[in-house]
Amino acid sequence: MTTYLAPEAYLPHRAPMCLIDRVMDVSEDAVRVETDTDPEGRRAPLMEAGALAPEYLIEMMAQAIGCWSGYWREAEGETSTEEDIANIGLLLSVRQSKLLVSSVPLGTTLSITMEKQIQDGRLAGFAGYVTAGDERLAEAKVTVYQPLESELQQLFG
Repeated sequence: MTTYLAPEAYLPHRAPMCLIDRVMDVSEDAVRVETDTDPEGRRAPLMEAGALAPEYLIEMMAQAIGCWSGYWREAEGETSTEEDIANIGLLLSVRQSKLLVSSVPLGTTLSITMEKQIQDGRLAGFAGYVTAGDERLAEAKVTVYQPLESELQQLFG
């Protein structure tokens, strides 16, 4: 059984914006993470009227992909031959997204599963979903890009 690091080891995010609590499984083509919706927990500052807006589920899917990328970067010590790959990823698009609830249930554990559909160098497309128990809360196709440090410098100066 593989032991995974805390999500913050794979992501640049910190509380309250690190929306993932645990990395459960990473394979070459998929990732599964979990997070708890405890109203007193790390996401409490993001909740309004005691609920978490379902739009955060899209960010959870993106962060799951970030955990996948960070895990492989860490495991393989991956670097680009032309220059260093940045330690962050960019969310390029979200397609066919469906938010199937009006608010995220509190006091439950959410499971986020993302499966790689295609990868071309530093560009990848994933499809996945968020569940609470047997209930599907959201689904989407997400495209991400792993920039080089020089590309980030061009974008952000």
